[in-house]
Amino acid sequence: MTKQKTSIPLVNSKNWQNKYRNFKHYRSATAIEFRNNLNALKAEGDEKKLLTNLQDYANFILFRPKRDTLIRMRSNFNVLRYIPKGPLSRIRNDLLKQSCFVCDLESNEIHHIISLHNGGLTIQKANLIPICRDCHCKIHPWMNRKNK
Repeated sequence: MTKQKTSIPLVNSKNWQNKYRNFKHYRSATAIEFRNNLNALKAEGDEKKLLTNLQDYANFILFRPKRDTLIRMRSNFNVLRYIPKGPLSRIRNDLLKQSCFVCDLESNEIHHIISLHNGGLTIQKANLIPICRDCHCKIHPWMNRKNK
């Protein structure tokens, strides 16, 4: 009697790519939906409600990335933050030319609508808004303590 070899089915890479593409689309669609809600609130002119929603969206959990993934995402964003030339710097410069999303003063920072550690997209415009330091500190209270 001979032993039959059992074959382990290989992961179909096309299925994996489709799942990843669908998940990336879900993340992007969620950020776009949040951004549309924020635009509607901005049109109403209620700054307090806008800040409250920005805080809620920053704490919205899409998924919890693994530590190494989070480090890679943060390094990608640091490239966006500091690179002087190239397509990423154009995204940054386009955002910083706009006024603060909340108070319409000059913006000097970029805010992720859905935080990176909650699965937000790093360098897609759908998840980024220009914001001034004061409004950013209102959204993330821990930023006040960090620089005092």
